[in-house]
Amino acid sequence: MVVVVVVVVVVVVVVVVVVVSGLAPRWAAKQPQNQPLQSV
Repeated sequence: MVVVVVVVVVVVVVVVVVVVSGLAPRWAAKQPQNQPLQSV
C-alpha cells in the first residue's frame, strides 16, 4: 500500500511540474509584471 501512495505522489508532482513549466511562460506573457501570478 505504501508503494501505491508513493507512486501516486510522484505522478502528481510530475504532472504539476509539467503543467507549471508549460503555463508559466504564457502567464508571464499575458499578465503585466506588476500583477502577481494567479494561483490555481
